[in-house]
Amino acid sequence: MSPADITNIIDDLKFFVLIVFRVGGMVMIAPFFGSRTIPRKVKSALVLAVAAVLFPAVGHAGVVLPDNMGGYFSVVVAEVAVGALMGFAALIVFATIQLGGFIAGQQIGLAIAHVYDPTSGQQTSLLSQLLYMFALVVFVLCGGHHMLLRVLAVSYDMVPVSRACIAGGTFKVLGTGMFSEMFVNAVRISAPAVITLMLATIVMAIVARTVPEMNIFNIGFAMRLGLGLAVMALSVPALAWIFQRLFERLAANLELLLNSMTPVT
Repeated sequence: MSPADITNIIDDLKFFVLIVFRVGGMVMIAPFFGSRTIPRKVKSALVLAVAAVLFPAVGHAGVVLPDNMGGYFSVVVAEVAVGALMGFAALIVFATIQLGGFIAGQQIGLAIAHVYDPTSGQQTSLLSQLLYMFALVVFVLCGGHHMLLRVLAVSYDMVPVSRACIAGGTFKVLGTGMFSEMFVNAVRISAPAVITLMLATIVMAIVARTVPEMNIFNIGFAMRLGLGLAVMALSVPALAWIFQRLFERLAANLELLLNSMTPVT
């Protein structure tokens, strides 16, 4: 084997490692792939498998990698950041759904009841966890996990290896774009329960004024709980439609995010 062949093998190996780090950055953060319930060995095998599939398809003919360790390490950090930002954009959608469930749960009266969320390792409200699991089912049925892998493959055309440009525009897309949509969509998700319980509160106030003998506090909590859960159950088809639109919007947001990291030629 000639020295030129050995050099080409080393360059290919260095390039493959960079692909592994971008894939690993996304798998580490993204919902469904980054769940804590999935063993680390399975995640590692998934990262290597996806990187092995992408390696022949990613063009690296004109890519010049740094020769020194410091330059190569900076490229590794940039690749991890690209993948992590893509996964974080998907994570924002699920955080939106959990926030909507938390707002609805507070109005229903379930804010006191908390459960341990194994996916995040934190305490979360019961309704937030229920909506999160339902959204995860919709995400898989809509092919959201396939969409993330497709966007990951396209990212190598839009943001070539070692040429990522993460600047203020990237964080502007995340901050003023995705985070602002997060709170708006959370209110939309919780709107059926919030509006219904607000009207129920007005009705109970009128009843309390017209019939003072009735102790409205004894029946108020049970009525709000039952009415809120009934409204959320009836809203399941609408919530599924909203979640599907959110995942479709996620694809557009990921495209904007990658455009913000595209190097200027």
